[in-house]
Amino acid sequence: MKIINIIRKLPFTKSNGKLDLKKINTLVLHHEAVFAPKSYNTLDRIEADARYQIAKGFGHYAYHYTIDNVGDIYLCVPEDEINYHAGNLAVNKNSLSVVLQGNMEVQYPTKAQEKALIRLCNFLFTMRPDLPKLVKAGLKMHREVRLKGTACPGKYMLPLIEKIRK
Repeated sequence: MKIINIIRKLPFTKSNGKLDLKKINTLVLHHEAVFAPKSYNTLDRIEADARYQIAKGFGHYAYHYTIDNVGDIYLCVPEDEINYHAGNLAVNKNSLSVVLQGNMEVQYPTKAQEKALIRLCNFLFTMRPDLPKLVKAGLKMHREVRLKGTACPGKYMLPLIEKIRK
């Protein structure tokens, strides 16, 4: 599995604090909630989202990992950086975040996204001794951890999430 590190290519105006990798116990899944056409420039899309999130006061892009429609996995923020992604500060302080590009309320994840998410989850849950508390039981949908309601990660991601949880 290849993970493309684009951390240095994205705007970063301030740190939100550091995560202790040994305490991370949750992996929160999101969707971008913006329709993804069949073809687009992934980096441009992530950079635009990062600028929007910085304007909201997040300090940087809100997701550690992004999976685009062709199944490429991007590391966007260092894993030891707190991200404002969950709508729940306690969860933000103990979690990693993954976002699939697209609006999974109106479109299905692509087969390539599905395969990439499964590979990434397996990698994080089983191949990372530096993340000892991150196990399959810690896989959460954004809607399960946000203090105020949300449809995220979208109804068309539910079958995929259930498959990963088994």
